[in-house]
Amino acid sequence: MKFEPLKFHPILKEKIWGGNKLKTVLNKPIEESDTIGESWEISGCPGDESVVSGGDFDGMKITSLIDKDPAGFLGKKVYKKYGKEFPLLFKFLDANKDLSVQVHPNDELAQKKHGLPFGKNEMWYIIDAEKGSTLVSGFIEEMSRDKLKEKVKEGKVEEVLLKHTVKPGDVFDIPAGRVHTIGQGILLAEIQQSSDITYRIYDFNRVDKEGNKRELHLEDSYEALDYELKEQYRIHPVAQKDSEVTLVSNEYFTTTLLEVDNHYSINPKSIDSFVVLMGIEGEFIITYQDKKYELKKGESILLPAGCEEVILEPNNDVAKALKSCIL
Repeated sequence: MKFEPLKFHPILKEKIWGGNKLKTVLNKPIEESDTIGESWEISGCPGDESVVSGGDFDGMKITSLIDKDPAGFLGKKVYKKYGKEFPLLFKFLDANKDLSVQVHPNDELAQKKHGLPFGKNEMWYIIDAEKGSTLVSGFIEEMSRDKLKEKVKEGKVEEVLLKHTVKPGDVFDIPAGRVHTIGQGILLAEIQQSSDITYRIYDFNRVDKEGNKRELHLEDSYEALDYELKEQYRIHPVAQKDSEVTLVSNEYFTTTLLEVDNHYSINPKSIDSFVVLMGIEGEFIITYQDKKYELKKGESILLPAGCEEVILEPNNDVAKALKSCIL
């Protein structure tokens, strides 16, 4: 089957912690709501399958395209590992308020507890952050299940959370098991396994209009958490013109920071994997077999594995994107 670069309609998610930066900063088509927290850019999740916008496959779901030619769309090795499942989920998130403190299970725990194939390893790239904005990644000291239980009992969970003051360009790897939360004032890109399993550990004692606290998942969290103290939680990569800088690379995805000042070529067929580009600065002109496509800040595009050489050039100034694939 002959594929082409694909854009999809964003799937916009209202959240109690959402804001308006997906509209004002990333130009998402939002009219009335000021609480859109997530834009699901490319998703194969049941009930939230992305739909193609424009081109020869306009209006088709991503799952239908995969069905037509799984190896040609995903890549032979990806198809062999994951079957017809689209294995990753790409999002932009706007936190107008703090999210709950949470943790995600690994594959083994997701299979054991939920009968689902994937846990949730993810990464964040900070696009915008208000002055003083913080997020949580990890504990401030070596922890244990018993120590954390005691902190929960005493209402002192916040004392052991490692907070990071963030700025645009910061990158956080959030493997399954790591305690984390996104703080108020942060706009970020998230690349993750195709899973939506989240265990809530702490919610800052917030209540809804009826005075009810949100449900916590403490026993699941205690089992899922990695209690070890890590040396490195954050990197701040320096982009290099017309090349890629690796941000996170694991068995689930490899994401690089791509800056194009002149031109750059990508050949999905040669790496045997689909490639997703998320625009984070400037604007790209993408050429494939004499057809041209735009990729602006806040947009995403998928290059199926069957595509050969794709040429990227900046439109006027330097352009930057997050490039993800499965190696």
